Amino acid sequence: DDVRNKYVTQLIYNVSNTAGADVRAGLDPHVYETSCMAYRGLAVDGKHQSVLVSGESGAGKTETVKIVMGHLSSIQGESGKSSLVIKRVMDG
Repeated sequence: DDVRNKYVTQLIYNVSNTAGADVRAGLDPHVYETSCMAYRGLAVDGKHQSVLVSGESGAGKTETVKIVMGHLSSIQGESGKSSLVIKRVMDG
């Protein structure tokens, strides 16, 4: 949770100090970066987003998508409560 919160705080909630700056500066590449930037694009910038996860067989694509979906559903939602659609995607 500490890693996730670090990315959410810096990439989503620190929007007032980011005019012209790279909001990712100082953060290591991480799947939470991807989900935070997608959320930021939707919520802050108002632009449609998509996330492409690719890789070789057995590379962890399905698990990565589950992490992204779970993280996106937890950013603004109530703790521990996801929408029915998100739950179905993550369980499927």
